[in-house]
Amino acid sequence: MKVDAGKKVSQEYFDQIVEENMTDFEMSEDEAIQDAVNQLKSQNCDLSTLCTHPLHQRQDLVDSLLKTSSILSSSNLTPSQSHTVQAYLLTIKEKFDKDISFRCFATRIKSEPSVVETFTRFLNHMDLNTCDKKLVDSLLHTFRSYITQQSDVLTKEHLKLLINLTDEKSLGSEPSLLSGLLRLINAACQMNESNRQTFVENGLCENLMQLFSNQKKSNQIICDTCQLIRSLLLDDDMRVEFGHSHEHAKFIASRLNGLDVLLEAGLSKENELSEDTLASIMLTLSRLAVRNEFCQEICDKGGLELVLKCVHEKYLKNMALLKSALSLLKSICNNDQVRREATKMNAVELVKQVLHKYMSNVQICDMACAALSSLLLRNVEGSQKLYDCQAHQILVNLLSLHNSKPKLIKNCCLALRNSISRNRELGDKLLELRIEEILRPVLNQNDQVCYHEVKSVLRDLGCQVELKELWIGSGKNLDY
Repeated sequence: MKVDAGKKVSQEYFDQIVEENMTDFEMSEDEAIQDAVNQLKSQNCDLSTLCTHPLHQRQDLVDSLLKTSSILSSSNLTPSQSHTVQAYLLTIKEKFDKDISFRCFATRIKSEPSVVETFTRFLNHMDLNTCDKKLVDSLLHTFRSYITQQSDVLTKEHLKLLINLTDEKSLGSEPSLLSGLLRLINAACQMNESNRQTFVENGLCENLMQLFSNQKKSNQIICDTCQLIRSLLLDDDMRVEFGHSHEHAKFIASRLNGLDVLLEAGLSKENELSEDTLASIMLTLSRLAVRNEFCQEICDKGGLELVLKCVHEKYLKNMALLKSALSLLKSICNNDQVRREATKMNAVELVKQVLHKYMSNVQICDMACAALSSLLLRNVEGSQKLYDCQAHQILVNLLSLHNSKPKLIKNCCLALRNSISRNRELGDKLLELRIEEILRPVLNQNDQVCYHEVKSVLRDLGCQVELKELWIGSGKNLDY
């Protein structure tokens, strides 16, 4: 059988090919499936959502879904029924977690109610405060697995139901249930701008701020809430021309006092939050620092001091905390006044310590160089400190050590260029370290990730570079 290249293939059509292989060519089921897959791939067909697993595995999923739906339709579940449903949900979740084809297959099942309706009907009509907590927890995790990478299955009414459940009166104060719900909503936000806008417009952010206040001693809830806030600020949906991540960040930071809420949680000595939770808070603050005044506010309310304290005390111990601190430092140093304050508080020297310790760690060095590039922009005093403490030598060594890492080279060159932009005499110290010999081969590789940054550094150092005019007018047909 032949189909047009690039077209999606229906599940029925695929099953028909498998059946013909088994009937006409006496293949085993596994052989028939593999042959059908090979046939369709050779014709460049899209098999991304096709369930190519053996029929008995699909039937197990169908049976478990139908039995789960039937039992959950009861108004009052007995302990025995609750235990049975949990077993079915475990089977369903295992299939959903295996790959997206099972999830798409479940969506195509022509049953009443649908998979989504089965889950949402239970969450909407049952008294979750009195239900078996293990059952609710299992259902939330299975629901999350189901919508992963296919959150379009949720309608606005479903999203509003999830928002209502974030009110602690619905799920009680059970941390595991709240955590399961927050992770479910987080999955609904991934690569779906429409869902994110619906959540923000219908009060989810207000409920999240309330959770921060009421659950401020729960590391689990604080981390999950921070993760969800960051997901609301994503701009990863290729189907829309532009997202509303900037507007969402402004709304949370200014209208809901999100900066105050997060800083209070991070700076409070009473909460005794874990270092991983503190890292999540700082990473979230870095995503909210989208305006000049937000950077200043974070600095004025203790955020800069917190960042530098974490870098100074934890850079040898907790990598996640260090990465978040560097990310926040980069974000808030987009403000000129914050840069000056950070310089006075020895931020340049602290970042140098990090670079010296983690020379071989590309990710840490990349983030540290990005923070330096932000810190040194229009900062004469900070640039001088960079050379006084010999940090420029470490940056040049990084370029030599990681000459095949274009993203790191880009951020390192940005930091070096910013350091000499207002004091060209400092560039002589870079030339003494033979930086041109290091960067010239990188420039010749013409890697577009770092090409322009490398070229800019060489140009500002007075080295020979080829300057191309991207467009030259002909001068014809001009009206003077």
